[in-house]
Amino acid sequence: MRSCTLLVASFTALLTTTSACATVPTAHAQVDSSSYAAVVQSITKYPDLPRGAVLRVDPRAVGDLDLHAAKGEWYVALSQRQFDARNDALKNLGVPIGDAMWPENCAGVLTPYSPATLHKGCPSENQLVASIGIPRDEMINGKHLSMVRVLIATKGPHGMSLVTFDCTLEASSSGWLVTRGPALSFIE
Repeated sequence: MRSCTLLVASFTALLTTTSACATVPTAHAQVDSSSYAAVVQSITKYPDLPRGAVLRVDPRAVGDLDLHAAKGEWYVALSQRQFDARNDALKNLGVPIGDAMWPENCAGVLTPYSPATLHKGCPSENQLVASIGIPRDEMINGKHLSMVRVLIATKGPHGMSLVTFDCTLEASSSGWLVTRGPALSFIE
């Protein structure tokens, strides 16, 4: 259980700070795919990612989190064009694709470990998988900004946990400036 606990502890520390992270050029790109690429790039560059962890990204767009929703209902509908653009962005960034959904028969990381019952559906190796929502426009202090919800799933043989936060996207002449906000929720 130690490796999974360290993974969660490291990621919890990671999400309690706010930082400016990345810029990605916006010229000749659809707004969703360019802002998506900027958020993906910013997440992969966080210095506090657990050592040796490979971050995967789910190209589906996370919506409002409802833990009682049926499989797949965490996500909002994307057009095929948007989905393909997200897949292309991940490929161009060299980021592997993952599945952020909670596996069936995989209890939370704080549940006492029971490989025969509560944790039998958990993945055999530790994984970090992000899912990024659709940008939404906001007016903050008279400034037009975009916000995007990010979900990070930590999965492994000892269970799963989720953390969500918002990123602020501000268009600049050199691309998108992405600033990560504090964790909004932590679910184990």
